Amino acid sequence: MSGAWQLTCVLTRGEGETDAVARSLPAILRQPGLRAVLVDHGGHLPPPVAHPRLTHVAMGRTDRATARNRAVEGLGAGDWVWVLDPGDVVMPHAADSLARALDEARRNAEEPDLVILPGVMADGQPVAGQELLRARSWEWPRDPEQRLFALPDETGLLAPTRAAARLVSPGLRTRLSLRFADGQGGGELQYALAAALGSRRTMRLSVPVYRASPALALSRTDALARLRDAGAALAILGATTARSDPDRRGTALAVLGRALDDACAGLDEAGQAAFAAMRRALLAQLPEQIHWTLGPAQRSLVVRRLGTEVPWVSAALRGWLSESGAGVAGLRADELAGDAMTQTIAIGNEALEALRGVDHDAPVESGKRLVPGVWFDIDGEAAGAGARARTGEGSLLRVTLDAPGPATPRWFTLNIDLGDDDLSGRRLIGLGARLRSMERTLLVRVAVRSFFDEGYEDSNFQDYLIAHEVAARQTTSLWVDQGDALKKPAKWRTLLMFFETESFSLEIGDLAIFLT
Repeated sequence: MSGAWQLTCVLTRGEGETDAVARSLPAILRQPGLRAVLVDHGGHLPPPVAHPRLTHVAMGRTDRATARNRAVEGLGAGDWVWVLDPGDVVMPHAADSLARALDEARRNAEEPDLVILPGVMADGQPVAGQELLRARSWEWPRDPEQRLFALPDETGLLAPTRAAARLVSPGLRTRLSLRFADGQGGGELQYALAAALGSRRTMRLSVPVYRASPALALSRTDALARLRDAGAALAILGATTARSDPDRRGTALAVLGRALDDACAGLDEAGQAAFAAMRRALLAQLPEQIHWTLGPAQRSLVVRRLGTEVPWVSAALRGWLSESGAGVAGLRADELAGDAMTQTIAIGNEALEALRGVDHDAPVESGKRLVPGVWFDIDGEAAGAGARARTGEGSLLRVTLDAPGPATPRWFTLNIDLGDDDLSGRRLIGLGARLRSMERTLLVRVAVRSFFDEGYEDSNFQDYLIAHEVAARQTTSLWVDQGDALKKPAKWRTLLMFFETESFSLEIGDLAIFLT
């Protein structure tokens, strides 16, 4: 670590937080040269394991703000102070990356000697370089003589995730600040993590997430090297949130992997090397984090999702198993072998595979099979509306709809037969897709329609598929126990993709149905 600065991590521990701190401390103390101060404010708590760079202060019963202020008062001028909460995840090299960036900022700006960096920044921070005298009291020393310098997200130096405890999914989509080099890959990742974080279980992540910007003067390769820790951190965020919904967690992890792949496409040799280092850091964290937070059934589900959608993650998981023999982080070898990775709904995927071999370019005819088991259904009363479908050109299917004014149809769906399999012993139905919209962002609702003697019932998947101008892979899923329709025997079931009914042009690059 550079001798120009000293970074101290301040961690407080209250009643009931011993286990969380026990997980955080080893990661903190593995940071080269990082000092740590643990302040207990929850009464008589077991002392931490002694370490030469750890200072332990027991304050009895008091509030967290007082405990934090006590820790800060004992630090010398010139220190950088990194404030963490119990359970915050600290990534390898995060302290080094953070402190070097802060040291650079100190050289380029007039700042006070004492800097407080909350793990979660308050909303509405001032412009970079502006001094604060107070913010939320529990995050800052109360002494007005201690002048504080805030690093807002927009500086590009530090973009921590917001407090998941204070946000819900809709807010996260607009307020969560996650950035990739040159801004690539951020949109899809934000959407996925917004879904993953919209849960009852809350945590937050204290880690610098860098992006290339004129202020930092980072080359693309440098930015990717710094993203090494960011990628691992965000993967862990997906792995340790949404405890009650492992499917959402798996989705966040998988989309993260794909977003990183997409963001780094076309790099030169040096850039590829930086990206490879970032991927190794991400993968190195997964077994321990999955082991921390999940039971065996949930671990299996997350791993299957990863193996299905991110090939290099699947390869790494298999490598861990072959090296360890018995398994890694509680994952059994049979959870990653053969059919255990993904159990597909054979009839639906066979129909989709058959579609790849068909040469088709024609107007849509409602009910007419493109191949056995795949057909469109469109409102026949929408006079003047024209839909067309064609295969080939590297895509599974291209669909266009021309619906001027009053010709808008009431419905337009792609239908895929699922058969009559008994789902009562299953947990989850999923759909993976690669979509691209030629004109505007499109939302595609997905449902399973179950047919009974008395009629049919639709069961909607949890999330819409979203098609942007850039092709992107994504998934949506449906819990079998969501309603009675999937748990009871049906005469037949069909998967429906509900398209928007205003004019559009959509490329369906790939579709895959899976079942766990």
